[in-house]
Amino acid sequence: MKVATWNTRGLGNKGKGRRVFNLITKFQVQFMAIQETMVENVSPSVLREVWKGMSFGGLQVSSCGRSGGMISCWKDEFFILKSYFQCQYWLATFLTYIPSGIDVLIINVYAPQGESDKKNIWKQISRMVNKWNGPSCVLGDFNSTRFPNERLREELDVTNMANFNKFILKAKLIDQNIQNEMFTWDGLNGKMSRIDRILVNMEWLSLWPGAVVIAGDKGYSDHKPHVWGKTVPFWGPKPFRFFNGWFEVPKFMIMCKELWRSYLVEGYSTYVVLSKCKLLKKDLKVWSDEKVFKDKLELTSLTSRIYDLKKVQETRNLLPSEVSNLVDFKAKRRVLQRQEDRKKMFQS
Repeated sequence: MKVATWNTRGLGNKGKGRRVFNLITKFQVQFMAIQETMVENVSPSVLREVWKGMSFGGLQVSSCGRSGGMISCWKDEFFILKSYFQCQYWLATFLTYIPSGIDVLIINVYAPQGESDKKNIWKQISRMVNKWNGPSCVLGDFNSTRFPNERLREELDVTNMANFNKFILKAKLIDQNIQNEMFTWDGLNGKMSRIDRILVNMEWLSLWPGAVVIAGDKGYSDHKPHVWGKTVPFWGPKPFRFFNGWFEVPKFMIMCKELWRSYLVEGYSTYVVLSKCKLLKKDLKVWSDEKVFKDKLELTSLTSRIYDLKKVQETRNLLPSEVSNLVDFKAKRRVLQRQEDRKKMFQS
């Protein structure tokens, strides 16, 4: 079983749909819970971008203007929808998990800000989980934290923490620690918190023991996606592709012309052109692999430096030089990430 959740901060265009698709592909996600779509109805073309080339099912809760909105969607080969219930803040799906034939309950949550509304939501969800008394997973953006160390540079709300902990206890849910992150949301002025979660009950854990929760790259959102399961990244085969974005690389065309002239092939004109195209394809693949490796190496290095500075930020205020470095590293990473996105966008 592989389930994931992500507050995407909007899902109104294909570009954001592609980022969700990348997450689904990387971790072989079977069920995807999305919060804050910010649109009344996500268009079919965007949903097809999310599940590109795959048969899928799904349900959505409309946003109120530019606020809220949720989608629960899944691969048809893994789930059959039996029934569902929904309100403005949660979407509950009762499904049959096809590989084992077991019925499960998965509740997608986008909690409100008001404490009174939250208490009502907690009561509704705990009542549903307890009445179901079967494998249950409650995931999403809860807009609540459990402990003081889950907020940084934010005012603590003791009442909110107490009510949220009571809800988890009453619903008999288990909060598994994230393996690779402490905070799930990054705000302005260094504010951070852990408000996104994947909660499961003992019946769920007994079916899939040994699973973990890991956080992915937040990308364009200010929330990090979460994946529950035995998450081994799947990259798939690596075929040769030509990216239109390569034309923007300095001296790319000069390099191609020099390579083309260097190939010594004799025979009919069509044979010569075809043979040279094959040779050029081979050389471009080598060039691309080297360029991608260098870009990814730099991207990994920047991500590591940002992570180290954020770890320091959890224990003390950063020095002015460290703040400057953090801003610089984030800017450089955005440029590299944008280049990666453009490669996918201009893929021919």
